[in-house]
Amino acid sequence: MYKFRLPIYPSFKNRILPILVVYWLLAAIFTSLDFPISLVIAAWATVTTIMLWPVETSIKYTQYRSPWFIIGVFSMVGIPAFGYLIITASSAWIKYFSIISLAIDIGIWGIPLCLKSAFGRPVRMLFRPDLIFGDGRILAGGIVAIGLGMKFIFTNAPPGDIPKGNWYALFLVILLGLLQIIPFRGMWKMRNRITRILVGKWSSFWATALKEFYLIVAITLLLFSFHNFFGGAIPFTRNVLAGSIEGELIMIISSLYLIILRSYYKIKIGDPFFFETFKQTLIKNSILVSGLIPFFYGYLNVMVDSFPRVPNAGDFSYLTYIGLALMSWGIVLLIPIRSWAQRNQREAMMDQMVKIILPILNKEDRVALFSKALNKASSFNDDIRYKIMKILFSKVTELDKDKRKEIMNDMMESLTKIEDSKKKKIMSTMDKILGFRL
Repeated sequence: MYKFRLPIYPSFKNRILPILVVYWLLAAIFTSLDFPISLVIAAWATVTTIMLWPVETSIKYTQYRSPWFIIGVFSMVGIPAFGYLIITASSAWIKYFSIISLAIDIGIWGIPLCLKSAFGRPVRMLFRPDLIFGDGRILAGGIVAIGLGMKFIFTNAPPGDIPKGNWYALFLVILLGLLQIIPFRGMWKMRNRITRILVGKWSSFWATALKEFYLIVAITLLLFSFHNFFGGAIPFTRNVLAGSIEGELIMIISSLYLIILRSYYKIKIGDPFFFETFKQTLIKNSILVSGLIPFFYGYLNVMVDSFPRVPNAGDFSYLTYIGLALMSWGIVLLIPIRSWAQRNQREAMMDQMVKIILPILNKEDRVALFSKALNKASSFNDDIRYKIMKILFSKVTELDKDKRKEIMNDMMESLTKIEDSKKKKIMSTMDKILGFRL
């Protein structure tokens, strides 16, 4: 059994938690005085503090928290800023501009966060914010853009349907939606990937389906909170859903489609996760989008009834054009951009695995882990196997001399655990790489 201990987040209990307690005590006091904006500010400050808190003393701060990451974290101030404009502005155009900007702001800053240079050096912790923040923002931004775009296309036109805003609703957009999709789901995915590789847990169809179900729940809560925010309602204080049996059926069917097909395809891709190809990622994300669009359409019918909803036309056709532009942006975020981001993310996670987790495993566990990885590598064609293994070896060569030698010896020993036909493929690829890497 693999045994290793890494802190989830160093300094959290002793240093960060007391500060967070102060944030939320102040938020509770100011909210009781009828300043609910303090809830949104406290949520923003909590995430910012956790993500930017120093956790490593042996290297410079900017070596594990890159400038892009720092800028990306501070950019979340756009959420309360645009929320303030939506709630306080009297001009409908400013409200529309602000809510569109809010939808774009959530996702667009995820792009520079997924540049290879934006990932910091590996540190001894399980929850590395830089590994999940960019991908999470792209995912959340794409979801919000498609959802808001479809609302512009299919729901009632002005003057009755102008964004009003509400601080309690915006707080729940953050708490029930964005936090679930970005950090919580990201931490769960990271933990599960390590667990699947090391001990084989969470690798079944039902375990994978559970993660997809969690995503659907988080998206539903995000849509519900955003619907309340758009209408200026305090969530759960009154019914804001008109109800539609047809819409509910569309939501259920599209959810089942998304959960079953995505889970099946993820199982087919298999582990280790860093052997997933760019094409496989594109297909996986395309399945997500193809399920989300009918799911959102069903939810729109539940929101406002009058099935089937048809696009705004005539004097209000401009709303349809705005919605189509937002939808296109969301689709681009979720398919090509997120696929590129996840490829870079996998390489950064491989760096963390090689430099932090492998060195603290015992010899037997490393040999078993390499046997799994090399066995998987043998199933690819020569070009893909070469590209992935070259990245793996480049990370190993960055270790200190003694640890590099130890890990290389374990890797060579692992070759004895796989079939001869597969071993020949691996040895041929290793010869090409090691000839100039070591």
